[in-house]
Amino acid sequence: MNSTMAERRRPLPSIATVYGAIEEYWEESRPIGSPDGGPNEVLDPLDAFLVHRLLELVPGQPVLIDAAMVATGGASSVIGMHHPRAVDVWAVVDAESLPSRRSLESLQRHSGRRGFAPGASLRPVDRSELLEGLAGQPGAIVLADARGGDAAGLAEDIGRWLDARPDALVLVLGLGRVGDCPAVGSLLSLCSAGSGRRFRLLRELSEVLMGSGLGLVAREDHSDVDVALMRLEQLYTGNHRYLNLLWRANHAALREARIDADVLRGNLTFGAISEEIEGLKRALREANERADRAARSNWPAPAPVEATAPASPLTLLRQRLSPTPVGNAWRLAKHARVKLSPTPVGRVYRLSKRVALACVARGR
Repeated sequence: MNSTMAERRRPLPSIATVYGAIEEYWEESRPIGSPDGGPNEVLDPLDAFLVHRLLELVPGQPVLIDAAMVATGGASSVIGMHHPRAVDVWAVVDAESLPSRRSLESLQRHSGRRGFAPGASLRPVDRSELLEGLAGQPGAIVLADARGGDAAGLAEDIGRWLDARPDALVLVLGLGRVGDCPAVGSLLSLCSAGSGRRFRLLRELSEVLMGSGLGLVAREDHSDVDVALMRLEQLYTGNHRYLNLLWRANHAALREARIDADVLRGNLTFGAISEEIEGLKRALREANERADRAARSNWPAPAPVEATAPASPLTLLRQRLSPTPVGNAWRLAKHARVKLSPTPVGRVYRLSKRVALACVARGR
């Protein structure tokens, strides 16, 4: 490979590379009031990676407006600060909030120590001035957090942001299951039919992204959303889907273990039933052969022979005992053997049976 091309090629991002910068910021800053477990308790690594990829997939020069800075202790702003596209970061602060001021100070210290990509900057914006600044900023990607508790207020804010800047994208962190998360219900109401807005859960794009809690809200006529989501979906969709691979692996393991065959062999009537089935197959095969010979010799074919086999004494005994308590007990024991066959109890039973047969064979 040409050395110049090798130098220009950037390595593909991964969760480790994206989240490594966030962990480094967390270790340096230790935001006030942050949980002791680390940044993953306020910012999921998968969601941070997806925000990074969306900043990469949208055209133009994106600007990350971090309205979730206080909820994440500033960790969400680090995604844009270390992005290779030189993303400008607006840190939305509340002048009357001490955690907000502390998070901004931590980000400014981190920026002074590590530096930005060339051309990028960190700009604090008061929450009261956000709408005015957003109206004049193209390429805005607003990052919000749904874990604040006021789901209706969050939906109203997102509606005002999209009215002020119709080409903006709003990414929402911390969304839970549909039906259990109030924020999901509020966003669905905001993006109802005829509203001109759309709400998407990124975990619906691929089975690999099922652990994501990130959502996207944009106007229906946004020209770049469909392309960005399609490219993101193609990154995690291939010829072999995750659930299909899991099913095939389990099916192969069951087939290799021959569990079904072991269940049949553990049945006391397995031999007699097999003989009856083979007898019926032979009778049917012989009847078909006779019909073929008659057709080839242009002779009228004999009347079809019903494939039946004489009932064995064992079959007659089973028919008589089936409606009695003995038959009920036999069916219950058969059901128990089927349930216990793949367990250690079933394996011990089969092993003891083989040992007993071997001892009997040697005694002969």
